[in-house]
Amino acid sequence: MAQAAKRPLTDDAAKVALPEPHLACATLADPYEQDLDGVLSLIPAPLRAEAEEKALQALDMFRTHFSRGKLRLCEVPYEREDLTSLQEEANKLMEGRTDIVHFGTGGSSLGAQALAQVGKLLFSGIPLSGAGRPRMHFLDNLESPWLERALKRCDLDNTAFLIVSKSGRTPETVAQAILAIEILKQRGLADEIPHRILMISDPEDPALSGRNILRRLAADHGIRVLDHEPDVGGRFSVLTNVGMLPALLIGLDASRIRDGACAVIDPILKAKAAAALPPVAGAMVHYALKRYLGMNIVVTMPYTSRLRLFAVWLQQLWAESLGKEGRGTQPVTAVGPVDQHSQLQLYLDGPNDRFFNIIQVIGKRDSYRIPESYAEYTDLAGFCIADLTHAQQRATTDALLNRGRPVRVFRIDSVNEYALGGLFMHFMIETILYAYMLGINPFDQPAVEESKILTRTYLSEMKDTGTQHT
Repeated sequence: MAQAAKRPLTDDAAKVALPEPHLACATLADPYEQDLDGVLSLIPAPLRAEAEEKALQALDMFRTHFSRGKLRLCEVPYEREDLTSLQEEANKLMEGRTDIVHFGTGGSSLGAQALAQVGKLLFSGIPLSGAGRPRMHFLDNLESPWLERALKRCDLDNTAFLIVSKSGRTPETVAQAILAIEILKQRGLADEIPHRILMISDPEDPALSGRNILRRLAADHGIRVLDHEPDVGGRFSVLTNVGMLPALLIGLDASRIRDGACAVIDPILKAKAAAALPPVAGAMVHYALKRYLGMNIVVTMPYTSRLRLFAVWLQQLWAESLGKEGRGTQPVTAVGPVDQHSQLQLYLDGPNDRFFNIIQVIGKRDSYRIPESYAEYTDLAGFCIADLTHAQQRATTDALLNRGRPVRVFRIDSVNEYALGGLFMHFMIETILYAYMLGINPFDQPAVEESKILTRTYLSEMKDTGTQHT
């Protein structure tokens, strides 16, 4: 078992200066490199100084909250012993199974889906299986009859279910849980339910007795429930068992994912000035661009389909954490090079109201080489397909910069556990810091409750009038 990483000590009084533009990068010994040269030059010096001061105040608040045990999401990456028990749970769930269906929505699913793409198990929505492992199916949208049709692709006599909901009463997930239970009953497998279904949900709160529907269902059917970290919100939970159990089912190195996260947290928390603090610098840039230059949209564009769902995970994190009290910016997902053919014209020649996160993969990749014999047809002859992608990611970045668009570049050696763990943690910290700078709570989502209340009202009306679907 991997040794637990050591959690650094903090000093609430410590002040950490933001790096200069040429120092605003990690090195590739780290999970990623952040390059802000393409945006800092657009921010006038006096405005940058003001934004830096706000960012440092947010950093002090972050450190204080951490020292007081209020940022559990940043403590989890330093733990390792839980991964042993999670591996045991994964082994039991996989034993004798051809398929595993993951039910959950939003933060209960998106991080796991991002990990599945890193593990090469999801491509264009097609579930694939790792060597000697069941196929993983992520059914996160409650849409009929698509859901039922998707389940028919599974060998239901040899399928297990992982069901995740922090509150235990997310209506979509509750409906899916009941569906899983009923499917097994209908196939004469009622006695198998305790072995075929595993849930993750908050511990039962005595003050809310009976409100966690998943736990009630579990108790009535002998289903095991793993505790969701009570002090970690769903969209921040990817480094907890919510993400790590799927990672182990996929066959990823969960310790390495957390190692990447620790590499980002360490410089933030250590009681000395760090040479570079990418999440702090990133929050400062967001604040300056929004406040002073009116940037209302942030586009995240990785140059690999294997990070498409990472960008979707980030989209939820950013929107739900920051879209409050008339504040926040609109997150948009794009993927290169395919979206060069759908969105790039707008980005280059449309309104200059967007901030771009370009994620480049700079390491060598195994790739098909086009034979020289095709030289009479194309100047691509002799090049690998990866050569074209490398050139395209550089060209898009430079074209945006040439048009005066603010661009931040992340560079990773390859799409792997260490890099993704670092990116997960970078954006969670950056989001929290930016929220502190805006004076809002990054961890709640009060406006969404109205939609939930109305949904229950309309369901009640349908029941009263007998207008349910048949």
